[in-house]
Amino acid sequence: MKRRIACTLLVLAWSGCADPATSPPVAEEDNELIIGRAPVIPAPSVSEPKATDLSEDDPCITAAGKKAEAWKTAGVSPAEIETRFQAALARCAGATDAATARFIGALNVDLFRTSQLLIANSISPTKYLLAVQDRGGKARLAQKDSTWAAAYVKGDADGDFVPDARDRCPGTADLTPTDANGCPRRIPQRQRPIAPDPQSVRQILNSFNLVVDPRCKGTPVPPTPRPVKVGYGDMATNIAVTRVKNQPAGCLVLYEIDARFMNPGWESNFERHPEYPHFVLRSTEEVPGGSIPAGVIRFQVRGDDTRDFGNRAIFASLLGQYEEISWRVRAINGNGLRSTFSDWQHLSGSQTGSGSGPFTAP
Repeated sequence: MKRRIACTLLVLAWSGCADPATSPPVAEEDNELIIGRAPVIPAPSVSEPKATDLSEDDPCITAAGKKAEAWKTAGVSPAEIETRFQAALARCAGATDAATARFIGALNVDLFRTSQLLIANSISPTKYLLAVQDRGGKARLAQKDSTWAAAYVKGDADGDFVPDARDRCPGTADLTPTDANGCPRRIPQRQRPIAPDPQSVRQILNSFNLVVDPRCKGTPVPPTPRPVKVGYGDMATNIAVTRVKNQPAGCLVLYEIDARFMNPGWESNFERHPEYPHFVLRSTEEVPGGSIPAGVIRFQVRGDDTRDFGNRAIFASLLGQYEEISWRVRAINGNGLRSTFSDWQHLSGSQTGSGSGPFTAP
């Protein structure tokens, strides 16, 4: 959520960089079309949309989160889950018909993706602002034309937010600004948004403490790693996950571990509460050797490790003391591009302590 809020602030900070005398007018609603909040685009039948400053404790948002978990259990793809979830948030904000909510949800997902590409140095600040400006224009088209969203949900093969049925220029390149007919727009230089220089971009990113590694420039989003094995090793606890392979040499990969320790065992203190250690392992911390195949990377954590606010030590110390353990992992590269979390791996009984046996990829 923090990274999404950061992307939100980037959009807000730069929306005013364009010269108002030479740039197309931008409605206030455009600034709300950002990840982290539901946008202010009322459905055609809604005259007064609800306030969009929704708390994460809002029952509507809580229900949307439960739906997302159900979709994941049903095998829905991560990309589709994200779009559905954002559409659900749009409904929470006041969009009363499914097509408009879906259109808003897809816009939010696309804008977040565009922000990720900017953070990863995969697109220039100018291209980023042009994309945000274009998506704002498409939002206004959908707001003015009650049939736009309904047509959009039937198909938009090139992802320019112009419905296929109205797209006279199919196959437009990704993030290319297009007109209402889906054809590339020629934007005069004087109407282009004035983008900040690269140094200013870095200063903004640094102020949010975002990870930015120049060795990761232009890299793709890491694939989702999978849990392989946890267990005791030589004076430490082993953690093995599938290796992320699509990043260039030198690009740091972070493996974020999320664990749940439930039901303390009979040798432990029965009054223990569940524990939820959460920590991050760097690819540079890999422990080589043994029979570990190329597709697996192994780490070790110890009971005296104070990093990650002591969460590594909690994980290492409690392994074997609880009857049930669940853990999952996701990858984040040095520019902040992240995968989705893997499915939970559930361990019980003797599985929760033994580190013997081969580390084989699933």
